Amino acid sequence: MIKLIYASSAVYPFSEDELLSLLETAHENNAKRNITGMLVYGNGDFLQVIEGEEDQINTLFEIIKQDHRHTDITLIAKTHITQRTFTDWKMGFVHLDHITSQTLPNFSECMKVQLNSKRITDNPNYALGFLQAFKQAMVG
Repeated sequence: MIKLIYASSAVYPFSEDELLSLLETAHENNAKRNITGMLVYGNGDFLQVIEGEEDQINTLFEIIKQDHRHTDITLIAKTHITQRTFTDWKMGFVHLDHITSQTLPNFSECMKVQLNSKRITDNPNYALGFLQAFKQAMVG
């Protein structure tokens, strides 16, 4: 099994309907491929982690790289794992533009960062920690 983390920038701001459609498709396809993970969207940027069998993750990442809706796709980390971090999450989702300490009680303002910034893309441990912080904030 592997875990792959990447960041990218949307070529245009996604509407709520477009994000919901993207998530519905991801849930359906990831369930078929036994892929788990989490997607964070904010200020026109994406940060995503996907976990699963290497061939499935490689295939999915090739599809992601061909998606015309985003650019500046940066592979942050691709590592072999023995267990998943996002077990049972066919695709968790966080929309940073709508998160506050009222909507997500464990939220911290430091969690609002530029998702495709060097701070995240150049530091795989920071990127994974960032994603895990949202997972933890969502489940309590």
